[in-house]
Amino acid sequence: MSFKWDRVRRLRDDKAIQRVYNEGTRVKMTGGALFFLPAEEFRGGVSVSRRVGNAVVRNRHKRWVGEILRLRQYSFSQPLWVMVVIYRSYPSLGVLRREIEDALERGERAVCDRC
Repeated sequence: MSFKWDRVRRLRDDKAIQRVYNEGTRVKMTGGALFFLPAEEFRGGVSVSRRVGNAVVRNRHKRWVGEILRLRQYSFSQPLWVMVVIYRSYPSLGVLRREIEDALERGERAVCDRC
């Protein structure tokens, strides 16, 4: 089991991302949303709105979310595609992590209920 977060584990192509948005389950957070779709293997993606701040702040949020997903990629009961969308800036990694952890648990329950 490798905790690497390489390109194979990322949702990168537009068709896959649109599929997660259109067919997936949405879970809201205060500053964003998570989209879940059952799949054969775990893949994750991050989108940060320009409203969050300048490029430095947006990239920091992307790194934070990528790290959270990298550490959680093996803790799901079933493989999922997860897309994280951030609409508003978070003051710290700790606050963002608590929000995403809570949303990941709610989303996984919702997806498992649908299966």
